[in-house]
Amino acid sequence: MSNVVLVPGAGVRGSLRENFERQAGEQILPLRPKARITTIAWSDELGARLLGGGESIPEFRGSIAAHLEMPDTQNDGMLRVWSMLDIDPLAELKARYSPVGPGSAASETVEIGEIAVRLEQSAEVQACLKKLHLEPSFSAAMTVARSYDAYFAAAHTPTPHTGALARALTAAIIKANDASLGGLTAVDGVHRRELEEAIAHAITTDHRQVPTALSLTDWLLHLATEWLAHYRAELTRFAAPYFGDLTMYLSRGAAIRKLIKEHIDALPVGPTSIVAHSLGAVACLDLLLSADLAPVQEFISAGSPAGLLFELNALPSLPYTPDFHPPADFPRVSNVYDPRDLLASRNASFFGPTSRDYPVDTEAPFPRNHGAYFGHQPFYELLDQLLPH
Repeated sequence: MSNVVLVPGAGVRGSLRENFERQAGEQILPLRPKARITTIAWSDELGARLLGGGESIPEFRGSIAAHLEMPDTQNDGMLRVWSMLDIDPLAELKARYSPVGPGSAASETVEIGEIAVRLEQSAEVQACLKKLHLEPSFSAAMTVARSYDAYFAAAHTPTPHTGALARALTAAIIKANDASLGGLTAVDGVHRRELEEAIAHAITTDHRQVPTALSLTDWLLHLATEWLAHYRAELTRFAAPYFGDLTMYLSRGAAIRKLIKEHIDALPVGPTSIVAHSLGAVACLDLLLSADLAPVQEFISAGSPAGLLFELNALPSLPYTPDFHPPADFPRVSNVYDPRDLLASRNASFFGPTSRDYPVDTEAPFPRNHGAYFGHQPFYELLDQLLPH
């Protein structure tokens, strides 16, 4: 029987790590039904934390928010909007509409309570929620969304702007799940759109109003720069666990590597593959490069900054050298990265002839895309090709 070892990345701990483990396990087990799947929860035990409760962060707001990455692609406009919706599900409605008070003509239209009932009764919506493990967050999101009524009424005119409503509700559900996990839900653009379109279909029977491409004016796009400045504290809150773990690893990483090594050395005998994310991939690669890890047949990283750290001469196990050749028994190294993921790097040029890079497009904005690999079906299709049978 083979072993598949899951090593989560920086800041992935507690409920977020449990969700990572479940999400990856549910996808990998059907691909390799005879494999033993093990998760090494190193960040739960050794990860960095804001020990002073965030006292060092100016205007600390205590919530996790998303950075605004705006790649120059055909999806640029939509990703900018979702960068804002990841912070505030009402962002688009606030930008497009003014609140409507009681007694106005728009207040006679469908209210959020009725929309919530339609979503509860929609088999399409409920199937999407189940697939993404978002069912527990639905009720919480609908409770919060009831405070949106003034904006929903403004948008829900006789010619419904269903796209804006569906995006707001989708963002509210995902954000409620973020809160329950204590981190960012691993959902890519494909699954997000499926939920978005299912909600749009449930809101109105006029399916011409489903949320497809946006027609955005410049004033809405420029709003993004204001959000970046306004939510500096929330950005710091998101970044703190990641960069805290990274800093701790680069300064005191021996304890993290020791913990990972002990877990892998204790596995039952059999072919072993590692699927590692982010900083977890850096730690595993360090162990492999130092020949301090039991033989591993396949090493697969996702969202790993290892290539960048090596090029910066900052990888603990190996000083930068342009002609590095790994040992003969070094495993095949496969590195998956989203070009929009600012924390990911390419590896293929550095770690031997069997090293390969595989770009994917999760269609999610940064930083959600840093964890969205594990909610992205093409990633698992790639794993099916790479993991030994």
